[in-house]
This record gives sequence, structure tokens and C-alpha cells, in this order.
Amino acid sequence: HVVNDHALVVHGGLPRDTSVRLADIEALDRSQGPEDARRIFTDLQWADPCDKKGQFRSQRGEDIVVFGPDVTKAFLDANGLGLLIRSHEVKDEGFEWAHDKRCLTVFSAPQYCDTCDNKGAVIRLNVPEGGGPPETEIRVFTVGPRPDFYVPAMAYSPMSPACKKYLSGPAKKLLQGYLQG
Repeated sequence: HVVNDHALVVHGGLPRDTSVRLADIEALDRSQGPEDARRIFTDLQWADPCDKKGQFRSQRGEDIVVFGPDVTKAFLDANGLGLLIRSHEVKDEGFEWAHDKRCLTVFSAPQYCDTCDNKGAVIRLNVPEGGGPPETEIRVFTVGPRPDFYVPAMAYSPMSPACKKYLSGPAKKLLQGYLQG
């Protein structure tokens, strides 16, 4: 999504194919398409910024990449944009600027999965009255009070010992069989 002809908002990052433009992304059919289209979607969903120039395989594995400040600059400049906004990584302060303040990671889940000690953040883009690029207002927050009946994150995952606390008798038996066999 492009906001005010200035900021591209994605979950992950930028396409590894440096020839991809906004028009190419807009023309993609997410439900089907060639391998190149699937790779672009993978990058938009999962790629992360890094400090080194270029593109590299991510430590996350599979076909995931990281991209450097040169990739951000080239993509934004080629598409007449000023900012990439993304959200795919937990950040201690809820947000993090990278790539000469042209790449902003905003992570809105404080205390992610009840295991991290991170803050959350949201942004607001304010367009000046006289026009021009939007001004970025970042709002940081911490986790709020828990309700009386709070189910911890991942409590229903079969891999979590805590899940047994929340399951019915038949569900516990089914889970036990799954884990044993």
C-alpha cells in the first residue's frame, strides 16, 4: 500500500529483484502466478533490513533475504517514494529507523507472545497543510492491564505445556494421542 505517494507499507521488506517497480507489484495475482511472483510476495512478507549493502540470505532460512540501505534507496528512488514502513520484526522500543531514516520498522505488539520485554508502537502520518511529504509521528506504548481471565499467548499451541490447562477432557486425550504417536 502506498500512502500519499510517499510511503510504501508492507509487512516484510523489498523485492530482491531490483527491477521490480510499484506497477509490477500492483499487477501481481496473489492467488496464482509464476515463481517470480511468489518470490516477490515472499520478499514483501518476510524480508528484513540489514546494515550491510546488498542482499543476503537471511538467518531465518528457506528463501528469505535481508536487504541493505543501497537496496532501500534504489527502490524508493526508482519509484518516487521517500519511506518504507514495515512491521515484521520485534523491536525493543517498538520501532526502529534504518537506512538513513528511509526504512521504519514499527511493531505494535508489546511484550510479544508474553515472552519479550519490548514496547509497542504505532505511527501516524500527518500531511502538512501546505502539502509535501507526510511527517511521521511515532506513538510508543507498553502492555496494558490484563483482564481477569487472560489466556497467555500460545497457550493453545500443542507444543506449550500450558495448553493442557485450557483444554477440555476430550481435547486433552486427543492432544495426548497426537503427541505420543
